[in-house]
Amino acid sequence: MPRLELRIEIDQGRAPLNTRHTLLSSSDRMTDRRVANLLPCVTLHDLMRWAAYFILAYLFVGMQVGLRGFLDFAGASPDLVLLAVIFIAINAPRDAALLGAFGLGLTQDLLTLQPLGLYALGYSLTAMFIVSTQEIVYREHPLTHFSLALVGGVIIGILLMLHTWIWPGLPGVTTATGERLPPLHSGLVSHLLSALFTACLSPFVLFILMRIKTVFAFQAGRKRLMIRR
Repeated sequence: MPRLELRIEIDQGRAPLNTRHTLLSSSDRMTDRRVANLLPCVTLHDLMRWAAYFILAYLFVGMQVGLRGFLDFAGASPDLVLLAVIFIAINAPRDAALLGAFGLGLTQDLLTLQPLGLYALGYSLTAMFIVSTQEIVYREHPLTHFSLALVGGVIIGILLMLHTWIWPGLPGVTTATGERLPPLHSGLVSHLLSALFTACLSPFVLFILMRIKTVFAFQAGRKRLMIRR
């Protein structure tokens, strides 16, 4: 008898689960339709936005590699890719900004023959900091661009110095022609000059990028899921 009673309780508890989807009211069905309409989907608009991102990444990484040595000042060179990271992080939502910054850093690691993931980590940390300040800074102001570029340059410099201190004996990279590439800068003054140089260029570069930010169709933020019955 105890086993029979237990079996009856299980069967009675299972019946509502089997008939739950067939007894939906009209309001529940409307709710399901609203939730389905809010599910993310890839549109032509999204593809065009990512196409603009890839063009931006191609231009800035290409300028960083191609202008190496021409923009040096006192042994320090500006980080042009960092300016693209700032432009994306100051306008895009959190997830898109972090993904874009990581992609730019990974691309620079591959093209500049630096340790894989070094700039990707640095740009991601910079993007996390900038995203956290989106609501408290004036995005169009040159002083905002200068300060964010200076902080981002310091973050990158600290990361490069830590990498050099932890692995000081890593051999340099040699190209196919036998040319030995210079190692990462380990001097504090060099990193500070690079951050300052990048910060001085940021108001001019970001001023141009801000004028064409409509091409990227940045979203203001996350959409809240609100369902009314």
